[in-house]
Amino acid sequence: MKVSIIVPAYNVENYIEDCLDSLVNQTLQDIEIIVINDGSTDNTLENILKYSTKDKRIKVLFQKNAGPSAARNKGLEAATGEYVAFVDADDWISPNYLENLYREITQNNCDIAVSSVIRKGKHKNKTKLNYKNVQVIQTLEEKVKICNLPKFCYVWGKLFKKEILKDKNFCEGVFFEDILWLPEVLKASDRLVTVPDTLYYYRINYNSIVKLLPSEKKQRDQYSAKSYIVKFFNSNNLFLSEKYKNITKRTFYISKFPILKIKERNFINTCYLFSFIPILKFKDFDNHYIFKFLFLRFAFWHKSNFNYIPAMSYGVNLNKRSPQLIVSLTSHPARINYVSVAINTILRQRLKPDRVILWLAEEEFKNKEADLPDNLLSLKELGLEIKWCENLYSYKKIIPTLRECPNDIIVTADDDLYYAEDWLESLYNAYLKNPENIYVRRAVKVEVRKGKIQDAFKRDMAHLKNCKAPLFANQLMGGSGCLFPPNSLHPDIFNIDKFTSLLPTHDDIYLWAMAVLNNTKIQVVGGYDEEMLCVEGTRTSALCKINNSSGSGIPPHEAFDRIANAYPQIIDKIKNDAIISV
Repeated sequence: MKVSIIVPAYNVENYIEDCLDSLVNQTLQDIEIIVINDGSTDNTLENILKYSTKDKRIKVLFQKNAGPSAARNKGLEAATGEYVAFVDADDWISPNYLENLYREITQNNCDIAVSSVIRKGKHKNKTKLNYKNVQVIQTLEEKVKICNLPKFCYVWGKLFKKEILKDKNFCEGVFFEDILWLPEVLKASDRLVTVPDTLYYYRINYNSIVKLLPSEKKQRDQYSAKSYIVKFFNSNNLFLSEKYKNITKRTFYISKFPILKIKERNFINTCYLFSFIPILKFKDFDNHYIFKFLFLRFAFWHKSNFNYIPAMSYGVNLNKRSPQLIVSLTSHPARINYVSVAINTILRQRLKPDRVILWLAEEEFKNKEADLPDNLLSLKELGLEIKWCENLYSYKKIIPTLRECPNDIIVTADDDLYYAEDWLESLYNAYLKNPENIYVRRAVKVEVRKGKIQDAFKRDMAHLKNCKAPLFANQLMGGSGCLFPPNSLHPDIFNIDKFTSLLPTHDDIYLWAMAVLNNTKIQVVGGYDEEMLCVEGTRTSALCKINNSSGSGIPPHEAFDRIANAYPQIIDKIKNDAIISV
């Protein structure tokens, strides 16, 4: 069998005959037509059966109403063709559609073939995609562009090699399932071909579920789908138009008139009165709800929503890499009862580290392991190493490991955060692409203003999105995760007298300075707006509280002054990367 056509059908009695007419009259005869009746309550099934009794190529499957995703999954299970096409039951295709797509996909050894698309309205037609030449596309960037994603993110209008769909099921029970499915299939494909003179007719059905006034669930699903698109484009370094980054999260209606609309952009939610008058901004960021109204700002702490699951199996790699990938962290008495939570998430990483080391100061735990809680000691059986050193305060998370393992890769972590299962993998994969840089999950871009170094965070959030290129001006924030390749830091990293007197409570700024002095650039995997979810009960002893205006530490602007005075060459190093202000 050459091609299987999958047609989900639900209450389309007025359109299904047009669809089936176009399928049974295809010039390519070696096909099977799999129609899934999705619990229709009108005469759809009767109309389908009229065709199936006349044409044995039509297979009719049945299911209770479960939506197009479940129907398509059922069709994929039953498909026997080498290639698969999807056609919606209220649409139709040109007579040569399958023959042309099949010819080009096989002759050009491609995984996907795409056709032109015409939107059929009540009064006029409109061409939505128009391919005039046969063109073979290989890069993901070109495939996304030629298919006009995300504007035209539909599964129909294409022929797929079935082999690339074997682990690509549709997400069931949601609206906008195409948006969650097609980008991953494009990414999994090697080659795509455009096919001219081949038409898919897309009918605007104003009675379809998608066209009805959106329910709360539909709005949630739309938000999730569009958020996924933003994440997909960002993670694959693809250009995304600004309008697709401003996502409607919820709309409230009176009758059919939108009264209040909530839109999200870069995790900041803005409430619009009548869809266009902004009245309030808020965001959920680092366990805080932050509201901005006129010139007022309010912040409220809330519990983390991280799905915490303790480690149940050995969490480190048995076959050690070279160089080794080591996760290094520290803790202190105020947090020692909580640190096991963070370590549990590190031991549950999808990519296992070669070692996980917790460094503790001997002077803070006089009886060593006898002073440690059982929930921490039990993690030694799962791969945790507990080691002892002098009290270097927050610098303990890296200095002892650098001394012991100078030729290995060190990833620093904090003792008060939850780490998602892809945390270590994202850093390590970035390192494998270019081992010359330091990779971090979070950073702020520094600026030079009036001859002084300052971070741009408080002045202009727009600068934060410019942190993703490898730059000296990306000031790393180690808590969310920071990968240091071997020999990536200046030798003064081992000068204990210097860093304890210069920046005793700002290890991140000192580590950043050591990278810049060593000519090592910093690249962000993620960005400042990526959440750092804190373990409950740990915030009272955070360095950010010590370093604020009422604390006993050093405020950030003074820390930058100190580092610039001690190492004046840093300003020259970063001036080509930083934001220069007069």
